[in-house]
Amino acid sequence: MLLLLTISLSSINASTIAELLSAGTGANKSTSGTIVETYARGFLLSDGTGYILVYLGGSHEYAKGDQVTISGTTSTYAGMLQFTNSPKPTIEKTGTTTVTDPTPQVLTGAEMDALLGTKTVEYVQYTGTLNINGSYYNVENIEGATKAVGSISYPNNGTVNASLNGKKITVTGYFIGTSSNKYFNTMATKVEGEGGDETPIETSKISDLVAKQFAGHCKVEATLVATYARGFLVSDGTGRILVYTGATPEYAVGDQLTIDGFTSEYAGMIQFGSSATITKTGTTTVSEPAIEFTERDMDDLLGTKVVQYGQYTGTLAISGNYYNVTVPDCQTAVGSISYPNSGLIDASWDGCEVTVKGYFIGTSSEKYFNTMATSVTCENPYNPNFVDPVGSGTKADPYNVSKFHEVSTSDNTKGWVKGIVVGYLAGTINSPKFGINEGDSVYASNILIADKADCQNMTYCIPVQVIKDSKFYKAVNLASNPGMIGKEIAIEGEFQKYFGVQGIKNVSAFIIDGTETKEKEEADEVNVAGLIAKNNDKNPHYVTGYIVGYISGKSFADRHFNDYSLASDSVVTNIILSDDPQVTDSASIIPVQLPAGDVRAALNLFDNTTNWHAKVRLLGTSDAYFGVPGLKNVTEYQILEPGTTLVKDIVAKEQKPIYFDLTGKQVAVPKNGLYIMQTGTKVTKVFIR
Repeated sequence: MLLLLTISLSSINASTIAELLSAGTGANKSTSGTIVETYARGFLLSDGTGYILVYLGGSHEYAKGDQVTISGTTSTYAGMLQFTNSPKPTIEKTGTTTVTDPTPQVLTGAEMDALLGTKTVEYVQYTGTLNINGSYYNVENIEGATKAVGSISYPNNGTVNASLNGKKITVTGYFIGTSSNKYFNTMATKVEGEGGDETPIETSKISDLVAKQFAGHCKVEATLVATYARGFLVSDGTGRILVYTGATPEYAVGDQLTIDGFTSEYAGMIQFGSSATITKTGTTTVSEPAIEFTERDMDDLLGTKVVQYGQYTGTLAISGNYYNVTVPDCQTAVGSISYPNSGLIDASWDGCEVTVKGYFIGTSSEKYFNTMATSVTCENPYNPNFVDPVGSGTKADPYNVSKFHEVSTSDNTKGWVKGIVVGYLAGTINSPKFGINEGDSVYASNILIADKADCQNMTYCIPVQVIKDSKFYKAVNLASNPGMIGKEIAIEGEFQKYFGVQGIKNVSAFIIDGTETKEKEEADEVNVAGLIAKNNDKNPHYVTGYIVGYISGKSFADRHFNDYSLASDSVVTNIILSDDPQVTDSASIIPVQLPAGDVRAALNLFDNTTNWHAKVRLLGTSDAYFGVPGLKNVTEYQILEPGTTLVKDIVAKEQKPIYFDLTGKQVAVPKNGLYIMQTGTKVTKVFIR
């Protein structure tokens, strides 16, 4: 049973993708890595030790080069391990980097056949005939293949040109599993027609592409006028179009570019995708354009298909990777600063009034006014949720929430934090509940604390884990204790990632209304009788007593003390402790569980017969063992007095056998029983019938 528990914990704590792949499917898995490619329903993650697919089930905000930490449930699909979208995983973006695709393994049909059913992601390239059937993009007639059929899985918009249907193509991308024993599932990075384009693509005016909402292969010559963290905007004087690269662009404002690729629609507007070929042809000077819209125009611009430049002013709300601006003059529109460049927005502006200048680049969810911001300014960077950071992290001087966010940058720090209970998280970091409203389905596993009772901004809160059936749970979980809302609490716990942000887990003590409660009391000194009186209180105690025996079976009735039966049993998992080394009363003894490791190796009687009657001091937990008061989870031991040697003063004098009983007394004529037999200098245990 202990072995199974060890395996389970190992799988939960796996931190590399290789460890996840080895551990197999299950819940509570987590890892970190870089997104090496995306498709329309998720992405492929790598950390250098391996690859794992993250299936999100639909459109998403993640891009190639994003560095993320993910926690969730893994399952098997198409023969390979993946993070599933049910339940939805928790994903935190931690940075962005540049991803260079590896050199693809050019496959023959026979090699594709051989890869079918394997469980390792490979970066490959193969050639065949494209067959588009609804949402299926299959690649058939692969030379040399007897089974394999290429399958381009959920391609991003613009990855596959529909005009290539029925033509020979070359697919480059990641093999991500096998379906129906023949489909070679591929997350494509590039799909090219044989021999390239059959006819030269003429340069188009951006205004024509926008007017026609053209989705297909085209080419423009334009100047880069603005950037964001996932691409850039270009203008040719007739119009503007977004180039979504999925990563921080390598080009700068003023660069003159030729863009050759496929266009598709996103957020209501035509844009180039990440597969476009971009060539820099020169550099020029770009001036900020005249204002084309103000906040009063934002409602009218929702759903329109033309990029425009303007400005608006409102209250900034930062939630994870979202930067939304509520504008007082708008009935529907909510400003949304899309993927702002690093340094454009200060996190301390959350909740402040800001002025945004930039380009309107489309509408999301019928209300978000997507903006490629060129500047964000905050005239008065005061935030009503912010409190000056104070505290040293001790019980006498706990951190406040602001100080916690300032100092808690890594896991496994432990300290005290104080704050006011303001609510809880309902499942994800983007789903906070502030307060308890009638009809709420209260998520009792956590609480949120803040420096101010009216705070409703996650940036200024700390999520705190509430473990079921703990003292902390009984005192603060909001399902049973709605009156905790608005109450100040001081908490001692471990500073760890929780819901993808810095939080507090494994609370060990807390103070409410001036009263401190500890999850486990500090260990006191007791003898065996004292431990029995604790009545299995599950608290730690130092226990001093004599080792007098062990339990050989599965119940307390199988106990042995002062009868020396240990010589015939191989029990190493427990010992019996008493205050009297010559005890005869079963009510005055306690069984002690010996955990595997140093404690068991040093104390068990089978391997250490000289521990008989040794006086020891043990640190463990008072808990029922074999149905009676006992000691479990022993973590420390001391041997205060040595035990009794069972066989003493054996001197090799003769070659014929000499017999001794287990007290060391020589026996002239041994009868039925267990004895020590000496033959010359050799000593062994024998059982005589």
